Amino acid sequence: RCRMALAGGASVTQTPFAEGFSVGFESEEYITRTFSEQSTGSAIAEGVGVLLLKGVKEAIKDGDPIYAVIKGTAINQDGSSFGIAAPNYLAQAEVIQEAWKSAGITADDVSYIEAHGTGTQLGDPIEVNGITTAFRTQTEARQICGIGSVKTNMGHANEASGICGIVKSILILNKGVIPPSLNFNVPNMNIDFINSPLYVVNRLTPLKTKRGRTYIGSSGFGMSGTNGHIVLTQAPVQTASTLGNN
Repeated sequence: RCRMALAGGASVTQTPFAEGFSVGFESEEYITRTFSEQSTGSAIAEGVGVLLLKGVKEAIKDGDPIYAVIKGTAINQDGSSFGIAAPNYLAQAEVIQEAWKSAGITADDVSYIEAHGTGTQLGDPIEVNGITTAFRTQTEARQICGIGSVKTNMGHANEASGICGIVKSILILNKGVIPPSLNFNVPNMNIDFINSPLYVVNRLTPLKTKRGRTYIGSSGFGMSGTNGHIVLTQAPVQTASTLGNN
């Protein structure tokens, strides 16, 4: 919606954890086990990430390297909920459906979703319920979409966690493979993956193309109740002659 923009996030922890700093979703063992029965919360991470956003046609014309294309986005707000660890699954479902509508795709087109995935016993089932609700408005198919969380690799980077998930999603599209979501053995007992449209990607997995295109989503949910979802697809094929024209 503008010629060029920088978008990103940064999180630096200035208060030592040894001094008793706590938000309420920290892992007791400093390990994030998203979607797992053994999960106790998120390890906490620091991070900085930034992306340069530009129109596709203009980027091709200028000879810029393109890593992924944004097809659709949506944001909304939870409204009333029981707290930061118990968000509103209906609002999460709605933001995903709005992003699909913005992208002009359906649930059947989505190959993978990078979840917010905080690794809490309550939050993970709520998020899966929200994603499942979005899928069930359009399809009854089972285990058609992979799911994972970069928080299992690095922890929860708070204000930078959204950009971490998007960077992982971009790399998945760029490389054509989905890295494993770590520390997952036994599913959270409150998540029925067998009858859901989702499966946890817990091993290196090729990214599936559906009907000639590949679409993946990435969710980011703020502690204030703000929900965001973005739909990404693969970059157009570029050759040496189209790169670096200027």
